[in-house]
Amino acid sequence: MQSRPALATRSGAAALLLVAVAATAGCTAGSAGDRLARDAARGAADAIAERVEQEDVSADALVQRWIPAGPIPSGSGTVTVEPLAWSGSVRGVGGASIDVRIEAHVPELLPSGVFQPSHDEGSATRCFRLWWGPWDEGRVSDISCPEGAAPERPVDAVDPTMGETERELVHAVLREHRDPAAVDTALAEAFPDPRIHREVELDAGALVVAVGPRWGGDCIVAVRDAMGEIWSPAIDPVWLEQGELGCSTRLHTAPPL
Repeated sequence: MQSRPALATRSGAAALLLVAVAATAGCTAGSAGDRLARDAARGAADAIAERVEQEDVSADALVQRWIPAGPIPSGSGTVTVEPLAWSGSVRGVGGASIDVRIEAHVPELLPSGVFQPSHDEGSATRCFRLWWGPWDEGRVSDISCPEGAAPERPVDAVDPTMGETERELVHAVLREHRDPAAVDTALAEAFPDPRIHREVELDAGALVVAVGPRWGGDCIVAVRDAMGEIWSPAIDPVWLEQGELGCSTRLHTAPPL
């Protein structure tokens, strides 16, 4: 599996939503049950969107780790979050977006005494689009709820393999293009998978590229030196792990001591 930045686990996501939803419900105690449920649904969406992701993580990975599966407690009621659609990646063009349908239910609250809060039983279904860009807290917008069942949730995907075939493809891009911007564009076309990170750097007359999963996977570093020769330096896999350099041109231009 691809190593990614520390993302919330299923239990952590559920705990965060529980706190946010309970707080929202408490602020509107005494209102109609359906309004409480609508507020609880929005509170759940806001809680998910509060996360900030710094690396280029795909939307399907965000769904796996940030959207709790199954109902979670909301005060004395429940909230269920269903992912409806997801696309892009945090640092990709257009960012990462997840459409969700949130169903909230609150039970009737009978007054415990004179002037004590009470409300009837309520429920609500609301849909939202959650969006993340690089270094940004997520944004939430209301959308119309589609009809029909939600699709299957994404499952863990195996890191893309970067073997000799992919290395030859990177070398071919360096042979064909001289300009760094053209190289970057060609690499994006050759490796459209959002899980694949790429960097292009000029270093003392040499053009250096790095292509592969950002952390913990295979990484191809290739160099076209000032004489036009193209080669790949050896990479210590230790420096590919989370918290180290990861897949970066710095593995060649500024290697760890």
